[in-house]
Amino acid sequence: MKSQLSILFLFFCINSFAQPGSHGGYLSFKVYKDGKLINLPNKDWEVVPNNIILADSTKHTLVYALLGEKQKSDFYYIVPEPTPVGGKVDVDFHLDIIYQGDTMRIFPPSIQFQNIELDSIVFKKGIYKIPQHIYNLKEISKKGKVSYDKDPVPSIYGDWDLFTRETYKCYIEKTQDIDFESFYGRNYSDFQNDWRNWQYLYIPNTNSNYYFYENTIVKYIYGSREVTVYEVKDYSNTHHFYSGTPRVSTLFYKDNNVFAIINKGNNIRGIYKLHFIEENSKENLSYLEQKQVIEEYEAYIKMLETRYNQNAPYKESEKYRAKERFNEIMETFKN
Repeated sequence: MKSQLSILFLFFCINSFAQPGSHGGYLSFKVYKDGKLINLPNKDWEVVPNNIILADSTKHTLVYALLGEKQKSDFYYIVPEPTPVGGKVDVDFHLDIIYQGDTMRIFPPSIQFQNIELDSIVFKKGIYKIPQHIYNLKEISKKGKVSYDKDPVPSIYGDWDLFTRETYKCYIEKTQDIDFESFYGRNYSDFQNDWRNWQYLYIPNTNSNYYFYENTIVKYIYGSREVTVYEVKDYSNTHHFYSGTPRVSTLFYKDNNVFAIINKGNNIRGIYKLHFIEENSKENLSYLEQKQVIEEYEAYIKMLETRYNQNAPYKESEKYRAKERFNEIMETFKN
C-alpha cells in the first residue's frame, strides 16, 4: 500500500510539470548500438546530464516507465526542475553518453520550455550540436523518402556527422538599410507539418524553390528532388550588440544571387545578400565578421537618432558609448 501511495504521489508531482510550457520541458531519447536498442540505465553505459538542475536526482530517468506509459517506457528521460519561468537548465546544457571510455556529447535544442524527443540516437564518439531549426523539421524528416523522394539534409534521421561542424548555414550580408517591412502571419502547424506550405521563391534559372519560415530556408531542386535545410544566421558571435535571431520577411532574386528582407530586432532591418554554405564550401567569408559589427553599429546610431530625437542629452551620451564600444571591437580585428 505504501509503495502504491508513493507511485501515486510521484504521478501527481510529475504530471504538474511534464507538459511543455511555463514550468519547463524535458529531454527523452533512445540510444542504439549495432542496430540494437540499449536498455538504459545499465552497468555498461553511463548517462551524464550537464548544466542542469534535475527535478529528481534519483528517479527522474524512470518516472514515465513507473507511471505506466507503455508507449514511452523504452525512453530515457532527463527532466529539469520546474519553475514558473521554465525548467532549471542552462543554455549550454548537454548530455554525455559514455560507453567503454568513449563519450558521445549531444547539445540538444533547449528544454527550458519545450519537450525534446530524440528517438534514434546511434551511438558514436564525438560532439554533436542539434540546431532548433533542424529539430523543428523532425516529422518531415521522418517521412522524408515517402513524401519527398529524398530525406532533407541535414536531418536528425540522417548523417549526424553533419552536426559535428558548421554546415548548411545561410550567412547574411546587409546591402541596404530599410525602415519598415511587411510581415505576413503564418500558421505554426504548417511549419511543423509541411515546408511546402511556407512562402517561397521560385527561380526558373535553377529550377528550384526556396521555402522560408523565420530563420529557416529549405531549398528544393526539382530535377534531383534534393531537399536542403539552411539556418539563416549572423556570420559570427562578434557583435556591437546582439539584436536577435534574423527573421526572413521575403526573398527575391537579382544578379544571380538570392536576397532577403530581414528583421533582426531592435530596429535592425534591411536587404541582405544570402551566402548559402554547404558541407564542402570553399567560399571565404571572413570579411563578414567585421562587416557585421559595422552594420550593427550604424543601425544602432540610426535607432538613437529616430527614437530619442526629443532627448538630446541621453542620445548624445549613448552615441558616445556606442562609438567607444565600436572602436574597442574594431581594434581586435587589427591583432
